[in-house]
Amino acid sequence: MRKVQLYLAPSQALALISERVGQLRKLSNKKFLLLPLLAALLFPSLAFAWPADSSWKPILRGGTQLQDQIGDSNNERNVVSEAGKAAAYYYNDGTDLFFRIRLDDSPEGSGGQGYLEPFGWGMEFDTDGVVDTYEYLIMLDGIATEEISIRRNTVQGNIDDPSDNAEVQLYADPLSPSNYRIVAADTFVHSTQDYFIDWKVDFAAYLAATGLSPDQPIRTYWGTSNNTSSLAADLCDITGSDTLSASFSDVVTFWGTTATTAVVSFADDILGNGNPAIADISDNLFVKVVDGDRNFTPDAAQVLSAAIAGGGDSETVTLTETGLDTGIFTGQLPTAYSAVATGSDGILQALGGTVFTVTFIDTIDSAFPVNRDQPRTASITMRAASVTAAKVVSSPSAVGKDNLVYTVTITSAGPGNARVSEVIDTLPAGFTYSAGTTSGLTTSDPAVAGQVLTWTGPWIVNSGSSATLSFTAQAGGPRATAYNNVTMNGRNFPSVSTGDTAPVQVVAPIVSIVKSADPAAAAPGQEITYTIHYKNTGDSSAHTLLLLDSAPLNTTYVAGSLRAGDASSTYATATPRTDGAGEGSWPEVQGEAVGGNITFNIISLEADDGVADSGPDEGKAYFKVLIQ
Repeated sequence: MRKVQLYLAPSQALALISERVGQLRKLSNKKFLLLPLLAALLFPSLAFAWPADSSWKPILRGGTQLQDQIGDSNNERNVVSEAGKAAAYYYNDGTDLFFRIRLDDSPEGSGGQGYLEPFGWGMEFDTDGVVDTYEYLIMLDGIATEEISIRRNTVQGNIDDPSDNAEVQLYADPLSPSNYRIVAADTFVHSTQDYFIDWKVDFAAYLAATGLSPDQPIRTYWGTSNNTSSLAADLCDITGSDTLSASFSDVVTFWGTTATTAVVSFADDILGNGNPAIADISDNLFVKVVDGDRNFTPDAAQVLSAAIAGGGDSETVTLTETGLDTGIFTGQLPTAYSAVATGSDGILQALGGTVFTVTFIDTIDSAFPVNRDQPRTASITMRAASVTAAKVVSSPSAVGKDNLVYTVTITSAGPGNARVSEVIDTLPAGFTYSAGTTSGLTTSDPAVAGQVLTWTGPWIVNSGSSATLSFTAQAGGPRATAYNNVTMNGRNFPSVSTGDTAPVQVVAPIVSIVKSADPAAAAPGQEITYTIHYKNTGDSSAHTLLLLDSAPLNTTYVAGSLRAGDASSTYATATPRTDGAGEGSWPEVQGEAVGGNITFNIISLEADDGVADSGPDEGKAYFKVLIQ
């Protein structure tokens, strides 16, 4: 047997299938749904994706799914529904508009006349808000030329009547397995299987034919018909009045959204919680927009924007949908304390009392006819902190190497909590920070650059409270009044400085020495008595002073001649000192003579008492030499 291969174009194959299905129909009273199925199986390129059952959006009226009276028509002309099962649906995937009507029986054509029974299924819709007229009709037409058409009702003849003709045809797409289908429904309203008739229209073609915008709000009216230019058979009307005004659906858009009036507000967080009227400078400002007609892509989060202005600054905030198909959008912008506003830098600069207003343009609202591009606004008042700084020191005076404890007190008087970012302390000249001594606000050592100490936060000082920062510094530098200066910077208050504060009187001893000889002139063999008069003329005691001297040339030290006394003493009245080290009988003065070298060790010498030749601030030391 020879094998014969037959090559057919898809259109020839479909015609052949249609012929065979027609022959099958003649042999049986049963209805078949074979043509689209066989076409899809034999020619996968002709199989198109239709919305999943869960994706179809039910038409609503009064907030509930659209219902129709049961038994007001027959079979495939009869639109049916039940609680929770709408009579009609729609869907938009961004490329095509899909429509669905629930029917009592299959509308598949029989007797070879075509794809469908000679009838029509469609939707009229209103765009101008007049409740008793409609402007457009989208029809799945099986009556004459099987096609999907869009028609315009230009002359409102029969008011409030769905059978008023749409006279002008704007678009037509011949019926094919790619643009319609019949599938079993999930209901048995009359105890027999119900069916869906689904069809679709290219979305771009719809927009071009009608001239409408993608977000055009509409009200829909659904039904079946015995003509191509109106709905005149089973009309979806649970009341039975069969009028447009009684049965128009709730307002929707062909984006697949319900027209809503946007609400804009400030929020406490990026999730959109709360509705604050006051915010602290340095906090992020969170914006929330609820707009149910802007989430037109249900399987992706949408992105919008809003404008924020106030205090001479203006910024744009990006708003991202909080989840899939939520219609809730949030975004945020940082704020900073500044008297100078720099627009479009991504930061809102503000002072205390600055009022920021967010404006969102609501492209359509829930009114019908729609109000377009309406500004929706909300305002928030920025709150700064009032901060003061003070500093004290543990002692009003010090000598070199003394340890002093400085304490900085930061007070936040409100109304906002103080956001402290850094504390900068400038030590007096000669003072040095003692590592590891910081306590209070932080225990970390500062960054040290010369005399400048910098602690970096951030820290929060709550309104109505104070915080301290303490540290130890070692005194030094010249005799003078040493002042300290501390500056605090923060994110929600102006820079605060104490100025010169915490004065410390730096004191130091000043020791003078006067040496005399008696006699002033002598011959060889004579003794000379040297007197060393030492005196502290400074404002601080001196400790462990060494007087170092030696016998002059051509002289020898007279053993046992060391003596020490107060400022009023003479050699005769002064206390003898031994030549060896270690004695301490006279007030804190020791003497030592080794060869020709003489040393007096003065343990302590008090500050100048202002009285000449008396007191513990001065004294005398003596020794003798023999001229050779």
